[in-house]
Amino acid sequence: MKIIFTLLLLIYFFYTPEIYTQKQSILIFDPYGVSAGFQSSFSILSDDSVFIADTIDNAINNYDALFLFLGNPYELDQEEGNYLIEYLQNQKPIYLYTELGLAQTDSVDFWKFIGLDFYAEATLTVPVDSVFGIESEFTNGVIIDTSFWSPGIPFVQGNLTSVLVGKGGSFDIDVAYISGIDSIKIIVDQYFQIHHIEFLENVLIYFGLMDPNSITDFNNSTVYDFNLSQNYPNPFNPSTKIKYQIPQHQNPLPGGDNRGGLVTLKVYDVLGNEIITLVNEEKQSGEYEVDFDPSELSSGIYYYKLQAANFTSTKKMVYLK
Repeated sequence: MKIIFTLLLLIYFFYTPEIYTQKQSILIFDPYGVSAGFQSSFSILSDDSVFIADTIDNAINNYDALFLFLGNPYELDQEEGNYLIEYLQNQKPIYLYTELGLAQTDSVDFWKFIGLDFYAEATLTVPVDSVFGIESEFTNGVIIDTSFWSPGIPFVQGNLTSVLVGKGGSFDIDVAYISGIDSIKIIVDQYFQIHHIEFLENVLIYFGLMDPNSITDFNNSTVYDFNLSQNYPNPFNPSTKIKYQIPQHQNPLPGGDNRGGLVTLKVYDVLGNEIITLVNEEKQSGEYEVDFDPSELSSGIYYYKLQAANFTSTKKMVYLK
């Protein structure tokens, strides 16, 4: 009996199961204010503490994970890149949304450190109807509807592995990468998939910030975040479709109808003049589709803007007569 008791004590003190306490501190760097969809999805999946920063400096080492929304592209300077290298060397993860630029990838050591050797963009145009996860532990089963239209297809070379590939016509478009260097965990996302809750869930699991056994069942009718899809077709003639979704309130009132509030969808010309209001009413949670027929307008570039609660998203479309 004493031997059994001793063995139980040894197991208790030396066996440490992997526990996801959901007490990590997460830093968001978002100089362009594009992370609203990500923050909405993140709040559903995690109770981690989130902090917003407007600089990249050595204070980043106080956090367990970084989510950097560099956008347009944001030009990392050498000092910022060195801070990020140090962070990755400390075995901490970084998610990075960026529209890569050739100049910055050539001039900052950070890109070489994560395995990026070369970046270029081909002047091809392809509609992308959907994005599929490659069969791996990281992206298994991920299917994300994007339907975007890109003016060019980026090509990335180096020690990076594509984890999401868009299918457009006869072309494959690499959407997100992880480093092929085993000692670091970084995700480079070129098409802002992180605001999709399914993709974010896989990111958190890959980063060790979420228990893989707690995967949410998304095969139901619940809508978890705001989203404005790229119109399709694009370019278009004579008409095009615009899809958007309004999320379910996380804490609806008892007996309430869970209305999403006032929603507006407007179209503007390149000078910012309002052309037409497609939607201006209260909407319940759900997915919606609107037809836009600009037959009385001239060919050119137009913008459509969705506003609902504190969410705003604007996308470009091309009308060809």
